[in-house]
Amino acid sequence: MSSRARLYLSLEGAWDNQDTRPDDDGWFQFLGVPASPVSLSLRVAGYRISAKNPSKDWLNEGLIVGRVSGNIENFIIHLERGEHFDRSEGPPDNDRQPTEKPRRGAKP
Repeated sequence: MSSRARLYLSLEGAWDNQDTRPDDDGWFQFLGVPASPVSLSLRVAGYRISAKNPSKDWLNEGLIVGRVSGNIENFIIHLERGEHFDRSEGPPDNDRQPTEKPRRGAKP
């Protein structure tokens, strides 16, 4: 992953956010995140968040959304080369922005 990559975590409905950079192996950590809906933003030039991410926000490119209810170990974000997805792509309307669903990472 690019050494310039940065991840942003935001609490939905609050003006509270954190940011971090992944280490050389792609690992990252956020501390003190309360149980609530959150969004995680990641943008890497030339890549997009893959459809393999079940918590991908199809209405806002570069976001992963969902409810955090506790510590999430080994959360995987799958990226793929390519331009942003078109909003017409993706799941049915009720799954395009899964903010109230538990946050899930991609399968390895």
